[in-house]
Amino acid sequence: MEDEDKHAIEQVYGPQTIAIHKGTEGKDSVYGAVNVPIYASSTFAYPSVQEGALRFSGESDGFVYGRLGNPTLRDVETRLAKLEHAEASLLLASGMAAVATFVFTVVKAGDHVIADKTLYGGTHSLFTHKLPELGIEVSFVDASNIDEVKAVIQDNTKLIYFETPTNPTLRIVPIDPIVEIAREHDIFTAVDSTFMSPILMRPLDMGVDAVIHSATKYLNGHSDVIAGVISGSEEFIGECRMTSVHYGGILGPFEAYLLGRGLKTLRIRMQEHEKNGKIIAEYLQKHDMVKSVNYLGFTNHPQHQIAASQQEGFGSMMTFEVKGDLQTASKFVDALDIITRAVSLGGVETLISHPASTTHSIVEEEDRIKAGISDTLIRLSVGIEEVDDLIADLDQAFESIKQMEKITV
Repeated sequence: MEDEDKHAIEQVYGPQTIAIHKGTEGKDSVYGAVNVPIYASSTFAYPSVQEGALRFSGESDGFVYGRLGNPTLRDVETRLAKLEHAEASLLLASGMAAVATFVFTVVKAGDHVIADKTLYGGTHSLFTHKLPELGIEVSFVDASNIDEVKAVIQDNTKLIYFETPTNPTLRIVPIDPIVEIAREHDIFTAVDSTFMSPILMRPLDMGVDAVIHSATKYLNGHSDVIAGVISGSEEFIGECRMTSVHYGGILGPFEAYLLGRGLKTLRIRMQEHEKNGKIIAEYLQKHDMVKSVNYLGFTNHPQHQIAASQQEGFGSMMTFEVKGDLQTASKFVDALDIITRAVSLGGVETLISHPASTTHSIVEEEDRIKAGISDTLIRLSVGIEEVDDLIADLDQAFESIKQMEKITV
């Protein structure tokens, strides 16, 4: 009863308060440091052989060795779990470490996986090449069409895996029907929710079994950490932790500290990201050199209502196609000044990338085109700079390609 009361009290805190205060609350008891320290220790002493045995058996939650756990990581994991409305979270060395650790916890040789056809390039490569090599069959479908999902379910199907919104095409996969069909067939479900962050979407509340993030992105928010996180039930995260112990893809305490610092401004950053994103999307939509803009915040977007039903906002990710060809798109991106040419997303700075030649270059061209990633598609992660400066930069880049190519629009 005491634990239930504590849980009920914690739920009254908003995400900003949770992200700042509601970790392990293990403030430095010696010096009274406000921040949980960076515990740069590979190993941890225990007071007796008996206590050591309890820690190794899992009967005590004390620390033993850095690969098995670290107080700095535990603080951040606790905050992430509470933000995600999860029982537990596990930090790992990268988003792909999180994906791989998750997958190899859930499936084994002889199992079958259903995956959405549009995935982050690294995930798509893992599912396309490595899983089949290990005897794991993968069926790629349009997961937004529940009939396609139903059509490929097998007796050995163990996992349905998808992103929403998808990277980079921003297609929405409705979560409710996926969860419903998965429960009917006793299939595990997982969502990569990197584009949203737990501020804008919490898939566990909708019945998804596990949520994955590249914590490199919005969760950290400053483009200075590589990290990943899995969130779910305490039992499942315990299984994932054992997988990570075997594979060794742990996050270091210095990186965890930076990630924890980034979390403290997550909600206010997401507000600024979304505000700027809406303004930039509207600017691009009206520009005479833009063929199309894909932004979920537009009320006339074909999936706007679905997104609004499972998200609490539309974020700052968008794609757009410039008029012209690959050379035109390349020249436009090269002409930008403040907006930075770089992969990744979710940082305070605005980043622009050309998926066909970068993040999705490892995807077969046929698969890339099927997923809607054309040669003129550009992905924009809108940051929190002064929006007028971003628009001025876009203006001069568009003007430069007009002049270079003498385009009359």
